[in-house]
Amino acid sequence: MALNPSNSHTVTFLRTSIGTTWLALIAATLIAWWVGTDHGLSDPTAAASLVLGVAVVKIYLIGMEFMELRHADPRLRTAFAAYCALVGVGLIGMLVIL
Repeated sequence: MALNPSNSHTVTFLRTSIGTTWLALIAATLIAWWVGTDHGLSDPTAAASLVLGVAVVKIYLIGMEFMELRHADPRLRTAFAAYCALVGVGLIGMLVIL
């Protein structure tokens, strides 16, 4: 019995928002790993800032998709986005300043 790619569970999964978010999280993890293991940037502060920025983006993606904040009240979504931005700016700011 031959597999029909249009009926494949993998193809169906990758066409959903959860599948694309999952792929984005994997890509972000690989980017952070690559930069964090001295492959990407020669400046350690820039590398750490990029890794922290990627981590904050991953937090945002997880909150929006897997915690279903995408379908929540707009005020809650805005508060979560503001929290992510504040944490990201605060962490990267402390890293650069200190």
